[in-house]
Amino acid sequence: MTIQPVYTYKALVREIHDADTLTVDWDMGADIIRANQKLRLYKINAPELYVMAETPTGLKKTRNDLGFAARDALVKLLTSNPTTTRTVFGVPSLMLTVPAPVIMTTVLDKTEKYGRYLATLFVMQDKVQINVNEWLQANGFAAAL
Repeated sequence: MTIQPVYTYKALVREIHDADTLTVDWDMGADIIRANQKLRLYKINAPELYVMAETPTGLKKTRNDLGFAARDALVKLLTSNPTTTRTVFGVPSLMLTVPAPVIMTTVLDKTEKYGRYLATLFVMQDKVQINVNEWLQANGFAAAL
């Protein structure tokens, strides 16, 4: 059995693309910050914001309400502050007006095929630490991989 090292860091969530992809400022320690790092939440898969659907005129990019509900639930879990919308390649991302502090763990400090780091996030809520990845799954907003 191979043991995969897990590394723990502080981070500030700046942008939420969908319920399993975020942008953070990552505190590496020793006054080293990796700004604007994209993360993919480890071992879960949340619905996409848009899916391709068959229409009478052919395939069309269609809003997926499940994807928006999952992303909105993640935003609500992480912050009570307002957000602003930014559109990237035709898909709206939510920018947090006040970055949300989290603790994150990464596996092997390596990226997946799209260049995102695989991470598990933890947030404090009412003095209780919540595993964000597990919370999304337990509340029906993501499936296990």
